[in-house]
Amino acid sequence: MFSQVSIILWDEWFWLPQQFKWKDLRSPTTLDLSLSVLLGLGIWASRSLFINRYIFKTFGVKVSFDVETNSRRESLLQERQILKSNGDHKQDSILGSQKGTSPSAENVDTQKCLHSTCKKCDHQSLENLSYHSWRLAFLTSLWIFGMCFLASEPWFWNVQECWIGFPYQGVTWSMFLYYSSSIGFYWSLIFNQLWDCKRGKEFLSTIKYLLNIFILYALWMAGLMRIGTVIVLINGSAKIPFEATQIFRLLGRRKLFLTFYLVYILTWLISRLIIFPSHVLKATLIDAKALLGTYPMYYVLNALVFSLVLLHILRAFALIQVDTDEIQRGNSDNNKKCNVCSSKVD
Repeated sequence: MFSQVSIILWDEWFWLPQQFKWKDLRSPTTLDLSLSVLLGLGIWASRSLFINRYIFKTFGVKVSFDVETNSRRESLLQERQILKSNGDHKQDSILGSQKGTSPSAENVDTQKCLHSTCKKCDHQSLENLSYHSWRLAFLTSLWIFGMCFLASEPWFWNVQECWIGFPYQGVTWSMFLYYSSSIGFYWSLIFNQLWDCKRGKEFLSTIKYLLNIFILYALWMAGLMRIGTVIVLINGSAKIPFEATQIFRLLGRRKLFLTFYLVYILTWLISRLIIFPSHVLKATLIDAKALLGTYPMYYVLNALVFSLVLLHILRAFALIQVDTDEIQRGNSDNNKKCNVCSSKVD
């Protein structure tokens, strides 16, 4: 039974053009990608046990993100707002004495409650700051490595080269490292959501990560790694200013927040709505058909690419209609929604 399923699953008729066999595809092998799961587990474990605790939390404190100081300041501000909304303090004292209650005791209880609430909020904000700082550092390093690697490859400048020489293209060490690290990063995000009970509720984000992993796995198994590296680089370009935007929002740096937010929107729109269709969609829909012909994996690949383009268009409407309010609101309600940045992922 298992052998029959394996034969159907790995049928050359589905994965390869008619003139090629699996023996022609000497590299890569599907076993190579099993290392990406271990790599993702290692990335998640190192971040959780060491990097986040000893590097990025220290960074958060050093940039004036002290939890206790912010808690005291916010508790005093919120206490004053409550006292103003209740009217004159003297009238509250008279009413409190008539009812046999001590206004000073009530104020102490209110301050303790506000202090506890703001302390939890600031602690969560510090956790979010560490999380997004790690993502910014990792994604920036990965993108720079990918750019340096792809800049020396011909298919980066001419996407038709993605199909020339197929399936005898082979895999260099730089390509394998960049490709597997990208998949490992998505696996680390899934492990993080499974471990973190708060982030684990982000069901849609988990589905998106699994979809990206599926696409990259399918391209690898079909020997289409070149177009896969281009997709990874284009999609990763907007994530860097996005993470910077989240960090500056948490730090209360409004001008830097607005600057990087605009950079994020422009980068996202250019990379996803202009470069992606003009390069990736053209390469998979037109160039692949001209050079390799049509076969089942050709239609599956284009269906996946069309799905990404559709998601990009829907996301563009969300950016224009919803995210514009974020610029106007800025950081004014950051402490009221201290975990908003962790739930919004590019």
